[in-house]
Amino acid sequence: MPIVKLRLLATLIGLIIYFGPIAPTNAQLPQRCQEIIMQVMSSDGYLTRDMHNEFWDSLEQALPSQADISVFEQYFSENILYAQDYQLELFTSAQLSLKAGEVLTTNRFEKLAKGSNKAGQEDIAAEFLESAAYGSVISRPDGRTLVVIQEVVDSTLPSIASSFARLKRLGTKTWDAS
Repeated sequence: MPIVKLRLLATLIGLIIYFGPIAPTNAQLPQRCQEIIMQVMSSDGYLTRDMHNEFWDSLEQALPSQADISVFEQYFSENILYAQDYQLELFTSAQLSLKAGEVLTTNRFEKLAKGSNKAGQEDIAAEFLESAAYGSVISRPDGRTLVVIQEVVDSTLPSIASSFARLKRLGTKTWDAS
């Protein structure tokens, strides 16, 4: 699998670990919204006004009311910084685990993981870190597989802040060109 696809998959796993179902309404994000998020979050990602508009048009079709859209926007805004910190610490822990050949985590990751009440998050994070430490294969429900390798971690870590800055802009209904 090409490195770009591995980076996308690794980034998506990081988001899934934190967000799970991204909206608190239990509604699944439309497929096109998920695709846009993957593009925005990739290490070489970008966000255009057209992508932003398409994301929100799809989201408005999927969510039944303006109240649900407001809840989504608020939830997204409140959780984005925590998710960024969580992903940064997850990938830093993966980097440590790759080098040590055993699962190691940062103190900050431990605190963030304890503060989370996301069902299944710990199992997914453990699987991700075990893959980094031992080279085990992660199998996703969609049939794709991933092995966490140094190149993926090294290329993902520096891009996490810019990826989340784009995601924050995407998660606000009003377009911000900055």
